[in-house]
Amino acid sequence: MKVFSPTQEEKDSLKKMGEKNLLERYAYCRPCVRILSEPKTAVALMSGVLQFQARAIGVSSASAEAIAERFGSKALKLTKKT
Repeated sequence: MKVFSPTQEEKDSLKKMGEKNLLERYAYCRPCVRILSEPKTAVALMSGVLQFQARAIGVSSASAEAIAERFGSKALKLTKKT
């Protein structure tokens, strides 16, 4: 189990995204840490969540997929190469 404590900047970002129940610490299981520690798998997960959320608010399937793909491409470019 890994524990993550968000910085004040991260908390502010979470508030802007609509999070109402901010915690001081977030616990992640080992498989989640493994997924999120690899840029390709983390970006794939985040892109999928973004696509799902877009579809949930009524964005067309094709548009939601395009948005998620653009996000994923941009996010991978910004990640450090390891």
